[in-house]
Amino acid sequence: MINMKKKSGMLFSLAIVVLLFVFGVYFILLQVKENNNYDMKVNAVVKKVERKLYKRKSGERNKDKYKYKATCEYVVNEKKYTYETDWLEHEYNEGDTIVVKVNSEDPEKRNEYGKGTIGAFAIFIGLFQLKFTLRKYRH
Repeated sequence: MINMKKKSGMLFSLAIVVLLFVFGVYFILLQVKENNNYDMKVNAVVKKVERKLYKRKSGERNKDKYKYKATCEYVVNEKKYTYETDWLEHEYNEGDTIVVKVNSEDPEKRNEYGKGTIGAFAIFIGLFQLKFTLRKYRH
């Protein structure tokens, strides 16, 4: 028989799992809705590339690696817009083309999929919490 303190701890942990799942699904649904606002695909041309060396921390087995950030330009209705990527391991070269989804009514706004990323992360943390809870309170 589970004592009351252990039972309340388990219920609290499961409540956190449910909240994380609800939060995650909510943000993913927000992203799906927001995707409708970005109805135009444009080709952005890489104009400038920055490269940064990320040194491994002591004890890490991975090698030092470079990350790249591209400054791109795209044109909508004869007006130029600038777009900067995040720092990524993908190596860009000047002249490369990147497809960007923009809002046709306000082409400066790009879909960066932030809400979907937050939602997926919350669900991932919820799964981790669920595994932890099941392991801790298993009979």
